[in-house]
Amino acid sequence: MASGSKMHSDSVVKERRLRPIYELLDSSNNKRVVSEVDRLLKKQPNFTCAKVLKALALLRMGKTNECLAIISPVVTEVPTDENTIQALSICYRELDQPQMVCQILEQACKSEKNEDLLSNCFMAYTRVGDFQKQHQTALSLYKLYPKTPYFSWAIMSLYAKAERESDPLVTRVSLPLAERMMAKFIEDNKVETEHELTLYALILRKQQKYDKVLELLDTSFGKLQLSDCAGFYNKYKIDCLVSLSKHEELAHFMENNLRKNPDDYKSYAEYIRIFGETQTERVTNFLKEMRDEEKSDRSPLLAYLHLFQFLFDRGIDPKVGVDPISIFKQYAERFGNKPSFFMDLCGFLSGLQKDDAKEAFLAIMKDFIKTPIDYCKLNEIQRHVNYQYMSRFFSNRKQNNDPMKVMEYVQSNVEIYLDGNEAYETARKESLQTDDITLDEFIILACLKLVDSFWFDTNIWKGIFNLLQESKPKSLDNAAKEKIRNNLLNKYSSKVSVATVENDLNILNSEYNRTTKTDENSSSLNNDESANEEKDTWNSNCKLDSIIDTGKHSLSNGIARLLDSAGDKEYSICEEDFPVLLSMALLEHAVEKSPTSAQLRILLSKLYIRCGAVGAGADAIIALDLKHIQWESLGYLYIWKLTSSGFYHEATRILKLAESFYSSYQKESMEFVISAYKYGSWEKILEFMEFRDIILNSVQFGLLKVERQLLEYSKCASSRSQTIEVAQHSEISSNSLDFDMNYTESRDFSVLLTYSEEKVSEELIRKTYQADLQRIKVRGLMALLLDKLVLSQAENGFISNKAEIENLLSSFAREVEADYSEYDITQIPVDGMWPPRIFQYKEYGNLDLLLNMFNLTYSLGNGLNNIALSELFEKVTTKSRSMVLELIKLWSSSKHALLSRADRLESLYEFIETLGFCLILLEVSHTFINKSSSVNGKTRKKKSKENAAPDPLAQKNFNDVVVAFLDCLRKVEDVIVNFPFTSPEFFPVNWDSVSDYWSNFVNQDLLTYILPHAIPTVMRKLNLSYERSISDLSSNIKWKIEHLEGIAFAS
Repeated sequence: MASGSKMHSDSVVKERRLRPIYELLDSSNNKRVVSEVDRLLKKQPNFTCAKVLKALALLRMGKTNECLAIISPVVTEVPTDENTIQALSICYRELDQPQMVCQILEQACKSEKNEDLLSNCFMAYTRVGDFQKQHQTALSLYKLYPKTPYFSWAIMSLYAKAERESDPLVTRVSLPLAERMMAKFIEDNKVETEHELTLYALILRKQQKYDKVLELLDTSFGKLQLSDCAGFYNKYKIDCLVSLSKHEELAHFMENNLRKNPDDYKSYAEYIRIFGETQTERVTNFLKEMRDEEKSDRSPLLAYLHLFQFLFDRGIDPKVGVDPISIFKQYAERFGNKPSFFMDLCGFLSGLQKDDAKEAFLAIMKDFIKTPIDYCKLNEIQRHVNYQYMSRFFSNRKQNNDPMKVMEYVQSNVEIYLDGNEAYETARKESLQTDDITLDEFIILACLKLVDSFWFDTNIWKGIFNLLQESKPKSLDNAAKEKIRNNLLNKYSSKVSVATVENDLNILNSEYNRTTKTDENSSSLNNDESANEEKDTWNSNCKLDSIIDTGKHSLSNGIARLLDSAGDKEYSICEEDFPVLLSMALLEHAVEKSPTSAQLRILLSKLYIRCGAVGAGADAIIALDLKHIQWESLGYLYIWKLTSSGFYHEATRILKLAESFYSSYQKESMEFVISAYKYGSWEKILEFMEFRDIILNSVQFGLLKVERQLLEYSKCASSRSQTIEVAQHSEISSNSLDFDMNYTESRDFSVLLTYSEEKVSEELIRKTYQADLQRIKVRGLMALLLDKLVLSQAENGFISNKAEIENLLSSFAREVEADYSEYDITQIPVDGMWPPRIFQYKEYGNLDLLLNMFNLTYSLGNGLNNIALSELFEKVTTKSRSMVLELIKLWSSSKHALLSRADRLESLYEFIETLGFCLILLEVSHTFINKSSSVNGKTRKKKSKENAAPDPLAQKNFNDVVVAFLDCLRKVEDVIVNFPFTSPEFFPVNWDSVSDYWSNFVNQDLLTYILPHAIPTVMRKLNLSYERSISDLSSNIKWKIEHLEGIAFAS
């Protein structure tokens, strides 16, 4: 008794002395921890826990070796106290050695039987996925402490082992054993909760023993325990009845469940999936019954539409006793003012193939819209938004892109947006009752309309301003009219009908006469009669007053003013940039009002990046503050563009942030599994483990590891010591980068809603996925070869890791020779991924140059004869010079429209990156040549290292390559320095420089409220992004030039 009291007293004292150290660790004051522990150890040299806490502080200070030196002896002492084991566990988890935690706890359990130690040991085995050890530990727990959860842990470990391991023998052994153990447990009446029954049902279903599962579910005890278990009972019963083909019983069961839960849409969908094709009449009658009874619920109506679509997709005449249009009408009447309206229906609208059916549905929607809109009522606004969603869904994104109609639509939406915001603010100031509203959807829809007109092809905008200026007549007569008509018809022959052009010309004519009349009245009141005569002569049939009063042709009127007032000055922005800049200006204005809108920011980011302004696009996404799993699902939006545009430091920061998610998830994801064990959520255990596999085997994670290593090499531009350090800290290895691994695809392409029937196709997703796999393979081999060659040593005429490098080189050569044409993908919609660059990367010659350089470096390390070496030197020189000429040609084209800049910047970055890798290999080659013992090209003779002299021919060839690379870098530097990519003359940042020109093409709302401040914002961000990118690339080039000048051999 006295001994126990003394031990308790010692424990309290130790706890009190450790408390300030714990607080210092929590506040990351690691230096203070070390000093405090040293002071404590002077008084208590054998205070084991304090030693481990000191090791933890050292580890967090980056002193890994000192940490291991402290904790390794502690492990051999087999500690059993909770504090020490906990501290050791934290150390080894941060060292990414979870197996050591298992070893520590296993040894502690052998020394002292303790419930906490054993349960912690079970959790430790769970973290490393050792199912056999889990089973044994759980059984040991149950024998010492007979609690039901411990027995369930043992059974679940067997089930998880059968599910996760590929060996069929494991399944044949583990599942029957688990079934027998569970059956015996139930027979002995040891079941306490529903968790044991759900586990038993899980095991039986896995073995396809559906009769036994039904028997378990139908017992009174089973019903009592399982009916409230989150749908488990219904799910398992339906599964078993389907598997046993008990269709009548299944139908009654599902119908009864739907009567109890009439708004359960998933159950309706399952009911239709099972019986929709074989018992269509029964399903129709049941849905009619539910529709008539449950008029306030959405699901019965949606189920009707689901059945219609289900039959339509299978080529069956969907005679379901009711016209789908009438169902649409009922749904629009009841729920057309809900935000979910479009998303509810968009999956069923493809069945409306006929144009008259689409028009009928839109007419139904329009009937429920009140005009004018009461902007203080959210329901009315939402109905208007839903109508626009539906109109867009039924239109073709690649058609109906006549600039005139596009601008008319855009300006109409902008007017609604501005009027709505003004009315809302007025109502709030006057303290009137109003809903909280948002009108961002109108701007988004306007911008999507603009995006459709230029995303794939800018030709419909190209030359529109010049065309109108060239067609401007000095005196508006019939000949001038005919010239304008012919020009417009030739320009838009496939886009606009003759009647449309004639109508627009009549409006232009009328507007001209109105303008002429106004001008003449202001100069002389006596000229009224002549002005009216000119108007009547031009077109007496034009209903000018009607057109002006309705305001439906503001765009055409604007073009008329353009014809009348545009000067001869050359516009400094490419004309096809007009819709791009206007889209970004509208989005910038809307983001300023709604800074948390993800839709606005993602679309804005897409446009900036498409224009090559990756910095501005990244800023728009970064403001959304991506967290946790979003790095996996949404990282594709900007990460890979940022790494290939010259933003070296920003790209490094983002890659580290993304990598920290994967690193932490790898460690923390198993905590979810442990929680599922504790709460008896057996199905969730496997779900969590499968989800973990998806994340850690994702293409995104594979690319991230490769690109981060290559980015580190790209930044190395000043010394060989830097490259050696990068290679030594490389986390890429042949084992960690499994090119044959089944990588997963987790990108989310539904995040940007385009409200269109045309979605990112599965075929497109598959092709881009394959392109990413090829990129991992090619770029991964590049990183591995750089690592191996940088760290290699040439001794006695042979490279140190010859066999490994030979294998990597042969693999890389195969990839270079492969056909990449299937990865030439450019036509990807705005809501999709970015087009893969691997095809262009090869076509521009980057892979060929690198392969030649790898072969040259490897050959120098293995003493290849001088003739073969000279050929390799010549290949490298020739290829680099031809590549820079192609790059100059690309950058020297006459027009630099915004949408062409991204490709040029990425091509520039890739060439600079490739030359950077070649420079690293040149440094390695330099060391190999210095160590060579060949003299004047004669056969290698054995000489001492001290007497060896470098080969003069190799030196000359090496210097020729250096000169070629210097010439390439200087030419690239001249291109980007002398090209006016961001100069004010080429790309004005003043609204004044474009306002006069644009004022003839946009309405007064845009001119007054949005463009004067939004256009300068857009231009400033574009310029700043280009300047940052070009500046970083220029600095990198200068460093490379300085370094190259220093590695040439003295002549």
